Amino acid sequence: MPMDSRKTILLATDQQRSVMNALDVGHSHDLAYSPYGYRPRENGLFSLLGFNGERPDSLTGHYHLGNGYRQFNPVLMRFNSPDSWSPFGAGGLNAYVYCFGDPMNRVELEGHSSSPLMSFWRVSETELVSERQANLILENLHPQSNRQQATNSPHRKAITRAH
Repeated sequence: MPMDSRKTILLATDQQRSVMNALDVGHSHDLAYSPYGYRPRENGLFSLLGFNGERPDSLTGHYHLGNGYRQFNPVLMRFNSPDSWSPFGAGGLNAYVYCFGDPMNRVELEGHSSSPLMSFWRVSETELVSERQANLILENLHPQSNRQQATNSPHRKAITRAH
């Protein structure tokens, strides 16, 4: 592939990983969605990732969730097929519902049941490091002779601040 035919696009996303803007060398493409992920075709860029970081089907605009397990229809605000976990399992009573009717605060990635948005957010790397891991990292950053200095370094405070 010749170098000149490659195109780089920077995607700007929100906390749910919905693409809100696509930037290339000369243009900015703003994208907007309804709460259930609908966007008009004129909004463009259907080949890119879209609502909740999912790729919409180029013909229907539906999202294939759970590796194609179920298709979500953003126009109807529901799934096209019933959930195999419903009506008495974790899928709930409405076998076609998306995010239990609350797409602003919940996310549904697999097509079975949704999770609160807070559990979907990635925590920052500093919050994932335990104090033991922080000490191991600092030992690798600083030579053994400077271990006492490393313990009081600003790096250690930044790494363990969340604990």
